[in-house]
Amino acid sequence: MVSGRKPSGGCHACRARKTRCDKVPEGCTQCKKAKRVCPGYRVEGELVFRDESTNVARKFKAKEARKKALILKEEAIDLDKSDTSSSSDSPSDVFSDTASENSFGSLEIVRQDDSPLAVTYALAPTLEDRAMGIFVYNYVIGVNGPTKGHLDNLHDIAASQGLDDSLMSSIKAVGLAAYSHTARAPSLLHNARFQYMKAIQLLNAALRDPEESIKDSTLMTIQVLSIYETVTGCKVSCFKDWMAHLDGAATIIKMRGRDQLQSILGRKMLIQISSHLLINCLHRSARLPKHMREYMTVVMGMWENPDPAFRTQMCMMEFSELRADIHEGILHEPHKILSKALELDGRLLTISLNLPPGWEYETVFTDSESDAVFNGKYHVYRDHWIALMWNSLRCLRMQLNQVIRGVLLKGFSSTPPLFTDHSYTAQFQLSTETMLTAQDDILYSVPQHIGMSRSGRYTPSNAPFQSLPQSDLPPVPMTGGSFLLWPLWFVGVNEASTEEIKEFVVKNLTWIGDVLGIRQGHVMAGLVKKNSDIPVWKDAPKPKAKSLSWEG
Repeated sequence: MVSGRKPSGGCHACRARKTRCDKVPEGCTQCKKAKRVCPGYRVEGELVFRDESTNVARKFKAKEARKKALILKEEAIDLDKSDTSSSSDSPSDVFSDTASENSFGSLEIVRQDDSPLAVTYALAPTLEDRAMGIFVYNYVIGVNGPTKGHLDNLHDIAASQGLDDSLMSSIKAVGLAAYSHTARAPSLLHNARFQYMKAIQLLNAALRDPEESIKDSTLMTIQVLSIYETVTGCKVSCFKDWMAHLDGAATIIKMRGRDQLQSILGRKMLIQISSHLLINCLHRSARLPKHMREYMTVVMGMWENPDPAFRTQMCMMEFSELRADIHEGILHEPHKILSKALELDGRLLTISLNLPPGWEYETVFTDSESDAVFNGKYHVYRDHWIALMWNSLRCLRMQLNQVIRGVLLKGFSSTPPLFTDHSYTAQFQLSTETMLTAQDDILYSVPQHIGMSRSGRYTPSNAPFQSLPQSDLPPVPMTGGSFLLWPLWFVGVNEASTEEIKEFVVKNLTWIGDVLGIRQGHVMAGLVKKNSDIPVWKDAPKPKAKSLSWEG
């Protein structure tokens, strides 16, 4: 311990002999009387600052040595006791004095009271460790059923290539942002933003390297950065930022060429990025980039029996081309538009009627007055991914039948009328019923996405992550809310939506923003209130090849 008394200003000789020094500038009187040269006085700064590191380290080591000797002595005493007496002693008596002292660098020692053993001491996770765990829980591991998680590709990338620095930083950014929202700790957003900007810088460096730019980990980094925009987006401009990442991912896919289609991982990443791009394309009446369409067609030919999800996505791609042809005036003949739309809708109906095991769902009737239950019933699917596939199919059928209804209405009101046969009137009614049924079915999927079980209670699905503080985790993985955002918004702004449905949609989009921490939910709820499309998409030009550089 450093003395708090005023330090002496005497010469070195007087201080060594502990005699009074008169501190005469030319040399003290004591030294003159002893006929010796006065050694001088200390510099004024030394009277304020002293380096005690060596002394402190020495004292600390001596203290630790005494503690270890005491512990060894107590253990030796315990060994001499009988088995019964030793089994009744608590190890906390030995370590209670030292637990608070044990700290090594940034690692923190904590006590686990819920351990099956009497007492267990473990390393507390750092902030970044928690962020990584939260990301994995929310976006990687599928805890709701046999289906893998949303970004299960990370397993394959980690095994084959490892997780590079840019990917790690993007994961930490999303995890910290999610942690900030669920733990109600806004200050953590600064940490998240720092990791986001770090990921952008590392990504730009990778893009300047011909080999690094086409790696799977580089493409995955861009996907994770797009999730960051969804989690943190508080303004309508977040949709533009989200699409900027996905357009960049499409450019990377073009650079990777057809060789990427030879690996399962390459095909999976192509399909995943295409599905997000199609959301934008359908709302802008635009096509997928040419190379994306070509690669998707090649993948379709590689599978002898494609699964329903991929066949639905191929129908979505064809519908985006139909919408683009109509918007650009390439296709304007009503009968041809009607024929193509009916053909696509028929294929989707066939898919929905011929599904493999695991795609079925259960309808539950309830008296619950929960804001998540619509019209007294809800659906239970095998997991969130299956629910997403069903809702994607339903949204697509709603849009197709909206086109069919629009063509028929124009034909009915034209002079002379185009569609005079009774079959067209029946088709108009069938399309209306199809839209209403699909709309209700999407709303019936809400409870499972937010954690409601068959009993009507909310069941947090974070059992595999009990080691993390429960306040760190949302009640269900954020993928549940992410998968529900677009179907809910589409139902809310659709022409068949009523005021009751809009109110239901707004409540649940707000819940996704408040409880799951996906801030884009608040933005979408605001758009539903205004009955608005995505304005930044309507005003944006069609996707073009862009320079490989990311901005934060």
